[in-house]
Amino acid sequence: MLLRRTLLASPLLLAATSAHAQWAPKQPIHVIVGFAPGGTADITARLAGEAIQRRTGTTVVVDSKTGALGFIGLKAVANAAPDGYTVGIGIMGQLAVAPVVPGSQIGFDLDKELVPLCNLVGVPMALIVRPNAPYKTVAELRKHVAGMGSDRYLAPEMATVVVLAQSGALVRAARTV
Repeated sequence: MLLRRTLLASPLLLAATSAHAQWAPKQPIHVIVGFAPGGTADITARLAGEAIQRRTGTTVVVDSKTGALGFIGLKAVANAAPDGYTVGIGIMGQLAVAPVVPGSQIGFDLDKELVPLCNLVGVPMALIVRPNAPYKTVAELRKHVAGMGSDRYLAPEMATVVVLAQSGALVRAARTV
């Protein structure tokens, strides 16, 4: 299975190395994005596609398969033929956060069906609050929301906007400010 998923990512790998000159794709490369056109994932896919196209001379098609937090797109990559012509864009919320959120129903095993090849972009993200919020640290925020329901998603190592939004704790906390 590892070989199959590595082959799916081969266009990106070959385009990023000097070996690309030896590889002559015979059909368009498809980059599947699980999010709407115009968003960050789509823009990233189009920029990567342009780079692949410049280096290989092969047409790159960005295909949006939206829905289910992007898992429709990831499943399409997992189901694609292992011929190296289909790759996908995955984001942190899909790959790292959603699988550990209690009650998530992904529908397939990300670890068995997909292999991350590289980090295309680094997008810093910060947890922010209003200046007059009664909390200034994640620990203080956890204490603040403790009486509003479960704070299990607010562990410091998982304090991302996606997790907080899914738990609803941040929304409840914001209403009290």
